[in-house]
Amino acid sequence: MSMDFTWDDITVAKEQIDPEAVKKVEAGNAPLAGQYLVECIESSPLRSNWGKYTASQVLLKFQILGVKKIGKIEAEEGKYDYLKGRFLWDRITLYDPVEADGTKNRRHFVANRLGLLDNSSELTLKSWSEDVIGKQVLLTVIDNKYEKDGEVKENLKVPFSGYDRPSASMTASADPLKDL
Repeated sequence: MSMDFTWDDITVAKEQIDPEAVKKVEAGNAPLAGQYLVECIESSPLRSNWGKYTASQVLLKFQILGVKKIGKIEAEEGKYDYLKGRFLWDRITLYDPVEADGTKNRRHFVANRLGLLDNSSELTLKSWSEDVIGKQVLLTVIDNKYEKDGEVKENLKVPFSGYDRPSASMTASADPLKDL
């Protein structure tokens, strides 16, 4: 390192900073614990082995359309717009005769909040593979810490009752041309 190098020896043009870009960097582009207006854009089948039995699951991929809350605080209008377009996921376990009541109850709760039971009293494979696509919901995610391979890991998790139906005005504002 040269000791005779000074600030006078450097020429740098002014750098224009985009405040929205800074917000994205600050947040790492990752969603935060909170509540989001989301739309289901993808549904994928999964198999999970839980020891007692192997379960079929659906992995739902949601795209963020709007931010309602960060933590438990109402989101300031426009402050978290950089999160729009990001993704959240949840797994739902499909029917199995040996499942626990809690597994069944969560599936029924989620299906109802997604509107899958609005015109039907049954859930089918088509309900989770096709009908769920395009459904909008208020999705709550919480911080989740767990240990894996001796390391503490963190992610976001949808709690048992993390689904709410959005008001008509919320879904209408998400895409005013959707029904045209």
